[in-house]
Amino acid sequence: MIKNQPVLGIAACMIFVFGAANAVLAQLPDTESIASLHSLSSQIAAYDPSRKALRLFSPSGGGLSEKKSLAIDGNVMGVAEIPEGYLIATGMSREDRAAPIRITRVSRDGSRSSIVFEFSGERNQINRIMSRGNKIWLDFFDSKYFTKVGYLSPNAQAPWPFTEAASVRMGDSLEVVDDSVFVGRSYGEVQGQDGDLLLFSNGQRTTLPSYRGVRALVATEEPSGPEIVVADGWHQNYGQFAQGRISRLRRFPDSGRYGLEIVAIDADNYGFSKLLALPDQKTSKVVALGNAYVSVFDLKANGEKQVVHKLQHLDRVSDLAVATSPGGSPCVVVLDGGLHVYSDVQKPVPVKPARLSP
Repeated sequence: MIKNQPVLGIAACMIFVFGAANAVLAQLPDTESIASLHSLSSQIAAYDPSRKALRLFSPSGGGLSEKKSLAIDGNVMGVAEIPEGYLIATGMSREDRAAPIRITRVSRDGSRSSIVFEFSGERNQINRIMSRGNKIWLDFFDSKYFTKVGYLSPNAQAPWPFTEAASVRMGDSLEVVDDSVFVGRSYGEVQGQDGDLLLFSNGQRTTLPSYRGVRALVATEEPSGPEIVVADGWHQNYGQFAQGRISRLRRFPDSGRYGLEIVAIDADNYGFSKLLALPDQKTSKVVALGNAYVSVFDLKANGEKQVVHKLQHLDRVSDLAVATSPGGSPCVVVLDGGLHVYSDVQKPVPVKPARLSP
């Protein structure tokens, strides 16, 4: 069951600390119980298990304004935006290991909802849901170690048909560009083997260049066409061997082959679990969630790094989302014991977080 919930305005509670070229919002009040973040076009969706709700925020006045809250049953693992509203992916949780994977279509006002896809297996975990053209792409575990990648074809009637594009062991990250499906793997075919980067296109499976395991992927729009940015360098003994690497995959038009270019090797992080492209057509930057820092990497400036946020609550789940502010600049939101908002990340500067008044 999904319905609207009343929303308390939070704009009046915003406390800002200003730096040379960015505005940093101290931890947003009443966000300590948020468990995950999901980027939409102009909003950020935050799953709050304590309220059993998906809370929707919009950039406003250099901070965030909560617009609505949708009550939902289930552990939210992904959110995608569609013309008529949202697709909310739920699955297993610590409290309910047997909960099925469900994709629920929700109208923008929350008044109508329907389940368009459901699956139950040994491990009901959604890794990715994304809308690309007229297809809704999914990456989910259908057993303990194996993942299915494919797409839903939306239609008027539920359930929506699912077309499988690939079945791979531990394919836990996904990006789709036109007819090319890129799957990153933290681990390989057998226990102890490094992961890799796979391409599925025209019925063919190709192993692409990468270094050790791949934990995250994102496509960026470049003048020459889309490029795939990769967070690779992962190793199961991460404390000893893993590297926080940002690499760029480029396709050579003449041969059709791919080459890997190292953008940055970050000594401050041993890995990146999430990569997002900054929603600004004037820049070519990605923001990366590491184990210690959230940083922006400039793809055109030899991987120049700008630290946005130092993680403080290392014993809790951290997450990352981006949205476009009304003025068109990117807004970065970090989940670190609560929500922290960075309204201008073109030139981040170190800022001590402000304390909220009691």
